[in-house]
Order: sequence, then C-alpha cells, then structure tokens
Amino acid sequence: MRVRRFCLLPLLLLCFYLSCSAQSDHQNYSVLNGNWHLGGTGAKSIDFTFGVDGNTIYGEGYLGFSCKHGTRSAGFRGDVVIEGPIAADGSFVLSNPYTYIVPENVLTIHGRLPGPGSDQWSGGFALSAFTAKTSPSPEECEADSGDFTATRLPDLRGVYTGSFGANQIIYRQNPEIEGYVSLEITQGELTATSLTGMAGHVFAANGKITITGSSKINSGAYTSIPVSGFEVNSKVYGGRNFRLQFLHQSNGTNFTVDGETDKADENRLHIRISYVTREKDGKFQAVTTDGWLTRIVVEMR
Repeated sequence: MRVRRFCLLPLLLLCFYLSCSAQSDHQNYSVLNGNWHLGGTGAKSIDFTFGVDGNTIYGEGYLGFSCKHGTRSAGFRGDVVIEGPIAADGSFVLSNPYTYIVPENVLTIHGRLPGPGSDQWSGGFALSAFTAKTSPSPEECEADSGDFTATRLPDLRGVYTGSFGANQIIYRQNPEIEGYVSLEITQGELTATSLTGMAGHVFAANGKITITGSSKINSGAYTSIPVSGFEVNSKVYGGRNFRLQFLHQSNGTNFTVDGETDKADENRLHIRISYVTREKDGKFQAVTTDGWLTRIVVEMR
C-alpha cells in the first residue's frame, strides 16, 4: 500500500505541473489582448488591435502604404484583418486571409509574445506590392518591410465631452457649433461574428451618448447597438479607432459615430457623426458632421 502511494506522488506532481503550465500559457496568450503601435508615423504608421481566442491571434488594424495615384506618389492607409496561431515557444506569424481593400495574403506580421509584465514585444512585417481597391480609382501600392518594437496603446475608455459642427474638422476660434456631445465609451473583448471578411472576430465596444442643442439630431440619450452574429455595429479597431452605432432610448432614432484618438494627446477624440434625416417632402438626406471631444473621466465602473 505504501508503494502504491509513493508511485502516485510523481504522477500527481506531473499533473499539477501540466495544469500550472497550461494556466501560465493561457495567461501569456492574453497579454497580447488590446491596442498596439507597431511602428512608423503619419502615413507609415502601423497600429493594430489584437485579441486571442485559444491559441489563435486575431487582429484588425491600419497600415500605411506607399502608393501611386496615377503618375504621382500618394500615401494610403488601409484597414487590414489578420490572424494566425501562437507556437509553443510563444512566436507567431500573422497574415490577412480576407480580401477587402487589401488583397489576401499580401501582409505578414511576425513576432513573439511579450514577457511577463512587459508592454513591448519585437517583430517585423512584410508587405507585397498590390493594387488597392479604392474609389474612384485603384492605387498601385509598393512592397515594403521592416522590423519594429511594439508598444501598448491605452484602451479606448472614458467619458468625453465637446461640440460638433461643419467647421470643426480643425480647431477654430469660433467654430460653427451644431450641437453638444457627451460620449462614454468602453472597449470590449474579442467577439465572434459570422460576417464575411472579418476573420470571424471583432473587438466589441460599448457606448452611451447624449446629444443636445442640435437642429438635425434629436436631443436625448442614445445607447450603442452591440455586435451581433451577423453585424458589426460597435467596435474598436486599428489601435486608435472605433465605430459606434447608436439607438435613441425612447424614439428609435439612430446614427453612427466614427472616432479616432489624437496621436499627440490620448485625451482627445476626433469624431464624425453620420445620420439620415427625412425632409418635408418625404425624401431622405444623409448628413455628416465633425467634432473634437476631450476626456473628462478616464475610468468608469
């Protein structure tokens, strides 16, 4: 009887080790969740939002390309969806399996999971020459490659206030104000969806917005529409960007807000509000307006 107990002890220790190892691996995988700046500035900036499901990494981001528009050079920023597995040693190779503006398999990103307590990881990217599907005419984009040290960007989270109007694309002393906004946004987690071309996963976002003083949008409180199995209504992507679709809590009015954090000041957002109005003759008219918001509360509970 003593011999059996002695033989079982190494087996129990081995099971305990494997259990701890699996938990450690899972924790290591999760450190990649969130927003990352991979490198570059301006049109060459590479920013991604990553999430891990099992041992598979999913990412959606913006990548700057060198392109030709006719006979002249032009900078182009394209939305790219990428994915790939994490190897046993923590390394990974990601590529874009879907065609959107960027053809499939033209982008490769490789790297290694950050170490414990680290907000950085190293890697590189390779981009093949391709023709971007842009309107009104395609653009011929050049091949590119390079190494980078990825640094973490803050989650999109907080309460922001400001005004919006046709003249607020840039700061002005006396902007033409169309209305006032209080926006609350919380970055969500990786969420599965069946939408074609989105790699089966998006990064959900939750939001609330209050509009006042506008002659075009009904005043009141609006709540963001969550991601469903077949629609991407409210999400974070590209490290610094979000899209929220809002629905009025009382009368059903809805509109979309696209936003991006200011690279020079993470406490500022530039937003673009898109909504549809019904004119007196019954026709619908799409309206878009811009605004700048400033964060007044960083964390919400």
